[in-house]
Amino acid sequence: ANLTGAMLARDAAHLARRVVAGGHLVISGFMHDERAGVEAALDAFAVETRLDEDGWCAAILRRR
Repeated sequence: ANLTGAMLARDAAHLARRVVAGGHLVISGFMHDERAGVEAALDAFAVETRLDEDGWCAAILRRR
């Protein structure tokens, strides 16, 4: 998903329903200052990898 932080947070439950337990979700396109809110909204996932470049973020998440 290459979505803004607001979209990721808003649609977190929908995204979680689409990923099986143990499955992965790759997210990108959100800003560093949105990271905490995005990760909190996606609490059905564990963060495996965090990436940052020029204030932009991406992450690889695993469904709990």
